[in-house]
Amino acid sequence: MQMLMKRFGWVLALAFILLYLLPLGQRPLWEPDETRYGEISREMVASGNWIAPQFLELRYFEKPIMGYWMNSISLLIFGDNAFAVRFMSAMAAAGSAVLLFWLTLRTLQCRRTALMASGIYLSSFIVFMIGTYSTLDSMLSFWVTAAFVCFYWLLDADSARQRLLRYALFGVFCAAAFMTKGFVALALPVVALFPFMAIQGRLLELIKYGGVAVLSAAVVSLPWAIAIHIQQPDYWNYFFWEEHIRRFAADNAQHKEPFWFYIPWLLLGALPWTGAVVAAIKGKPWQQHKGFCWYLLLWALMPFLLFSYAKGKLPTYILPCFAPLSVLLAMGLKRYIDMGGKALRWAGWLNMTFAGLLLLALLLAMVGLLGKEPLYGLSEIPKMVLGVLVFGSWAVLGFSLARQPESKPLTKLGLMPVMFMLLVPFLGPQSVFDRKAPGHFIEAVKPYLNDDTSIISQEVGLAGSLAWHLNKGDITLWGKTGEVKYGLKQLDSQHRLIGHDDIAATIAERRQSADVAVFMRRKQMPELDELPAPDEMRVQGRYIFYLYRKVNG
Repeated sequence: MQMLMKRFGWVLALAFILLYLLPLGQRPLWEPDETRYGEISREMVASGNWIAPQFLELRYFEKPIMGYWMNSISLLIFGDNAFAVRFMSAMAAAGSAVLLFWLTLRTLQCRRTALMASGIYLSSFIVFMIGTYSTLDSMLSFWVTAAFVCFYWLLDADSARQRLLRYALFGVFCAAAFMTKGFVALALPVVALFPFMAIQGRLLELIKYGGVAVLSAAVVSLPWAIAIHIQQPDYWNYFFWEEHIRRFAADNAQHKEPFWFYIPWLLLGALPWTGAVVAAIKGKPWQQHKGFCWYLLLWALMPFLLFSYAKGKLPTYILPCFAPLSVLLAMGLKRYIDMGGKALRWAGWLNMTFAGLLLLALLLAMVGLLGKEPLYGLSEIPKMVLGVLVFGSWAVLGFSLARQPESKPLTKLGLMPVMFMLLVPFLGPQSVFDRKAPGHFIEAVKPYLNDDTSIISQEVGLAGSLAWHLNKGDITLWGKTGEVKYGLKQLDSQHRLIGHDDIAATIAERRQSADVAVFMRRKQMPELDELPAPDEMRVQGRYIFYLYRKVNG
């Protein structure tokens, strides 16, 4: 058994390389998130300003600095490419899995359960999707996981000196989480650890030593906090009120959703393991490790409730909840399987139904019965075949588990998403790329541009893609301010915004000294009547390119 577990550890490591790392550069960057985070980091490296984030060479104060630092380091190592932009998200997922392995092994002294926890975490749908996509959430989840793992470790300290050092390390991880996503990262440990320590009768200890964690967090974060205040005095005012208070509690919060919004996302994000919850509960892991289970439960539940209470919601926010849930699932499933239970047939039926419905939807979309037009074009038949293979294999494994839940259930569950994880870079319909990934279009029109061409973009997301692919941050925006509204309000940046009715006059003025390129994303060509006739035009999907040559003389 020991040799088998060691082999499984190597299999898990190789699976991470094959399913997470190798495909990172196989698909173009998607807007707005990936091109935004890539461009902010590219501008950080190009400008040498590692203190204040900039996007499109405008002040961009939506997030702190740590995530941009990590992405910038990745760009310095791997170059300006899609692999580099996504690399740190993937490594953060791997880091979280390693921490879960260490925590579970140290607490339960069971290598099998520890490997199961890591495997469940990495194969969960939401962890994979975010871990292979460039956002800050995977990095935040890593730092939060590190903080919770460290805190449980410090509970076993043998001396006051050990306890002080471990509280200090806990504070370091909290500071890193704060510097990745802001003040909400500090709230996640607080809302879970206070009730846990109260249940354990150790609340006074937390109050006594908590100051050490606060002090170490301050030592780590204050240098940058002071530096950005000196460089950009309005940063903390904007970041605190706009990005925290308004997003958390304001009625006009961005991405406003109802309280129950995260419940379906929790169930979807845990696939293919969602149906295994019944078996895990029947395994009664709390009977032998009650304190540890309470810790994991509060670690998952309290942040989930906090995010549910917030007015602004995105599915990626609840990623930190999946680390403790993976350990709880591993504990329950291991014990349940050892007892010879068969409730895992529910997991089989659920996965078979899920994959079957997706397969049916894919087939209907192929022939145009879902949506306004067929999902794939005739030239994309290989993608259709791959899609059928992905969801068909998932459904077959689900059926097999439902019929024979006692025969290698964990292997079947773990294999269900493998084809999806392996082939997802190659499944995207061209119609989707035409809407969300303009990289190929921008590369196609590059020959029309030169270093002096004045670039105008109709919206911010497209501007981010242009800046990334053209290595040119000073894109002028036309009509819409989007997420760079604050930066465009500054006196030294107001010239970067053109009013909707001023576009024709601006083009006429600029083409006196240089070529002018206008990039748009509109559904209907007649809406472009307000623009003068271009010298060159290219259209691909929803992307439109107009070029106005410099006026001679």
